Amino acid sequence: SSLTSDQLEKLGPIPLEDGDGSARRPADLLASLTSMLSDDASADLLGPLDVACPDRPFPETARWCMSALKNLTRPGALAPSRQVGDGKGGDKADAAEIASKAILDAGMLPLLAGILLHGTGGDGPAAPDWGPNTLQDSALYTLLHMSSLPGVRPALVTERMDCAVVLSGICGAGDGAGDTGQARLQRLKARMALCYLLDSLDTDDRHSSNLITDREAGALADLLSDTLAGRARDGPGGYSAAAFGAKGVLYAVRCLLAEARNRALVASSAHGIRLNALLAGAASRLADGGDDGVDAEAAEHAAVSLYRMTAHSLDEAALGFDTAMCAGPFLPAAPGAGRADTVAAVAGALSGLAAADGATAATVQAAHQIVLRLDYLKYEERPADFLAGDPGGLDLGRVGGGANSGKTAVPPGKGAKPTFHIFDRDVTRSIQGSIMPNLILALSLQQRSPCGARPGSLTCSTWQTTSCTKPRGRTSTPATFGSGPTATVTQSTACT
Repeated sequence: SSLTSDQLEKLGPIPLEDGDGSARRPADLLASLTSMLSDDASADLLGPLDVACPDRPFPETARWCMSALKNLTRPGALAPSRQVGDGKGGDKADAAEIASKAILDAGMLPLLAGILLHGTGGDGPAAPDWGPNTLQDSALYTLLHMSSLPGVRPALVTERMDCAVVLSGICGAGDGAGDTGQARLQRLKARMALCYLLDSLDTDDRHSSNLITDREAGALADLLSDTLAGRARDGPGGYSAAAFGAKGVLYAVRCLLAEARNRALVASSAHGIRLNALLAGAASRLADGGDDGVDAEAAEHAAVSLYRMTAHSLDEAALGFDTAMCAGPFLPAAPGAGRADTVAAVAGALSGLAAADGATAATVQAAHQIVLRLDYLKYEERPADFLAGDPGGLDLGRVGGGANSGKTAVPPGKGAKPTFHIFDRDVTRSIQGSIMPNLILALSLQQRSPCGARPGSLTCSTWQTTSCTKPRGRTSTPATFGSGPTATVTQSTACT
């Protein structure tokens, strides 16, 4: 139904029966048709796909089919998940996974890409201003749903068909300054799908190319607020309450905040404090027993994202010095509340989260680290109705420890005060085999060099040496302590 009358005539009749006279199954008919369309000779004969051509005899059929695929592939409330749609479900496979794999088996992925790239020469649309329930709108929803399933993602990023390229073209089309509400929604859908695909790659810098804009940060905060509240959005760029799941949005936020440049942008924008409050509110739901949209995995996404944002919300007054990491406030403070009251309220919520049944190790670790930093973060008093439109956010005026009050999994007190040299010294260490140095290495780092400076500091260029006579310049000296991991220090020498 996506073909024109002329293309259908060139393609010829499609046999509706097998050789024995029995009717062919719809899946077999679809596989036969897509096979014919993927044939090089047929492709040359039919020419490019033109979804806007008025000479399509069944335009509404094409749109209905695409809308049906969008709905069939829509994952449940607890997707994306490490268990749901991981390709190992067998007879218990998720319904969205079954539909997505049927699309792959029928060879329809190039058709989805062709619909999204229509009229662009393969470089992405000039402006993704596609109305609701159009072919492109439904095709992008379908690709978003398929990208959220771990068992399907590998098939979406291959040499023959790299959907990440298609999605990148949609995200990067134009500057977005004149986007309508519908165009912003389409970019956001493409950005989320791209997050899921890039996260499946096994590289440390997989999210480095996925940079968002200030407008996208605001749209993401709006979407997270709507999904946590379970509400729809009306008007241009609107969506139903079932279009997105809170867990899927939290996963996208976690992927985007894995890139430091995205964290810095969000923290310095007007959306940072609101997004942090929404993340804290989402994570604290696990302490209250969880709900249909926030399970242990979703709480982990929220907690890890919130932990990452702490590095960009340090308080200059509490530190005693200014750094580039003091970008914006961490959380809103209740009117009239003192700093100690705010810290205690946040610590109580995080303690309940860490002690919640089902909390993952990453959630507990993130909550632990945030609590240690609370006294050095910036809080900003906001009106009492600041979060009135975000019922899913963390309201510090009424927050408690949740259903797990009385239990704690985070240490009391506060962490060590950061020093100026942590942010400004020209030293990098690479610890192989562990994210933390072992005890022998830690003790060795505390030894002082003959010049009185601590090895690895700005005033000493040597490790375990008997003299500090190296000339000024850059050095890279490996040092191995016992049987522990190897540390490499690269720094500017300054010993005299």
